[in-house]
Formats: sequence, C-alpha cells, structure tokens
Amino acid sequence: MMFGAIPAVVVGWALGHPLGVFLEPVRNQWWHVGAFAVLGGIITMPFGVFEDPPMPLATIAMVPAAALGRFSVWRLARIRNDDGAAPALGV
Repeated sequence: MMFGAIPAVVVGWALGHPLGVFLEPVRNQWWHVGAFAVLGGIITMPFGVFEDPPMPLATIAMVPAAALGRFSVWRLARIRNDDGAAPALGV
C-alpha cells in the first residue's frame, strides 16, 4: 500500500484537479460525483478489463472509490453566486 500511495496521489491529483476546474461552473454537486466516478472507471479500464487475464474487479472497485472520494469533499466545495461572489457564511 505504501508503494501505491504516492502514484495514486500523483495520478489522482493530476487528473482530478483539471476535472474539478472544468466542472467549476456546474453548481449541482451530483454531477461532480458522477464525473469523478466515470473518470475513475476510465483510468482503471486499461488495468482491469484489458489485462491478461481480465480483472474487471479493479475497475469496478475504482468507480465507487472515486465517487466516494469526491462525495467526501462535498461540504468543502464553494458554490458561487451568479455575480462571482461567494455567499455569506451561514446562508
């Protein structure tokens, strides 16, 4: 697990950050969760489905893991108003 943590963080950040920036205008957080689930499936597809022998559980396990990872930071997301200003705290 130690040897996989560093590549996972590097690849996860390198792909997740641009996706988050791309989805920044989207207010509905469920779209973000779904997009990260799809991205997780696409990333692991070559390692899970196209291996010899195929290991589809690798891909199947990554989809909910990526979605849960994005869902876990749901409350940290800032939703801006149409004028670009962040809403006041407690609103």
